[in-house]
Amino acid sequence: MLRLQRNHGCATPNNAAQPINISCVEPPIRRESCTKLSANSHFQPGERRVKIPRMAKKDAPQVVAAADRPVNGTWTFLRTFLSKPDVVGAAIPSSRYLARSLITPYLDHKGPVTILEAGAGTGTVTARIGQSLKPDDRLDICEMEPDFVRFLDTQVLTQPQFADAKRTGRLRLLGCPVQDIEGENKYDYIIGGLPFTAFNPSAIREIFTVLHRLLKPGGVFSYFEYRVLRRLRKHATLGHARLRAAEVGEILDDQIQRFQFDRRSVWLNIPPCSARYLRFHATKHNGSKASKQTQR
Repeated sequence: MLRLQRNHGCATPNNAAQPINISCVEPPIRRESCTKLSANSHFQPGERRVKIPRMAKKDAPQVVAAADRPVNGTWTFLRTFLSKPDVVGAAIPSSRYLARSLITPYLDHKGPVTILEAGAGTGTVTARIGQSLKPDDRLDICEMEPDFVRFLDTQVLTQPQFADAKRTGRLRLLGCPVQDIEGENKYDYIIGGLPFTAFNPSAIREIFTVLHRLLKPGGVFSYFEYRVLRRLRKHATLGHARLRAAEVGEILDDQIQRFQFDRRSVWLNIPPCSARYLRFHATKHNGSKASKQTQR
């Protein structure tokens, strides 16, 4: 998942997100670029643990090297949730049923495409993408939580379905927030694992600005929302928290009304959720359809 600064600024980073190899024993504490982990590099026991400050706009997150390899993705996910519930947004990873729903638009594509997974977590969706990755497709995986980045590098991207993509340079693991990815019209599909309802309104606006910039015309952005959670936060909270929940809801509803063209309910997930599909360069027909589906 993506860890975001709690402020009200929405500036886009000025520095280019240049991927570099960081498979070293003594990584520098601060960088001003989006970090690429080489597909063939792994973190070694004994690497220096780096304390990551709250993210400043120009400070790309660093990978925390742990002495012991996590046993499984669920434990890593739960541990991170308990320490950062406002960043992770759920106690356990997405189910394989949700993973399948999120990548459904990608499964129908023809010809080579470029995919971005934004907020990969411990790789449930990543692994499912890998199983469907075609010979000429390219995949960028963006995750800024250090423990998640390390788990992806050592235990997910070592699976056989990624071998060819790694060998041919069609796979990148980016240890940075999605806001640090530069360029325009880069991706045919953006698959989001971002818990928007856990973020502050300014962060959500900034992320959508970046997603609009990165997605190609006609491309699809898919993401999920936990059913009734947004409504529950709006009515079960008080004071500033209620105002924040209402503002978050307005931002998301605006995007859904303008750009959503389809939606699926995923009941076999904890908690149950909805997978949403958006095209930012929507036709009038798609916009009309989206408006009808918003209240579902």
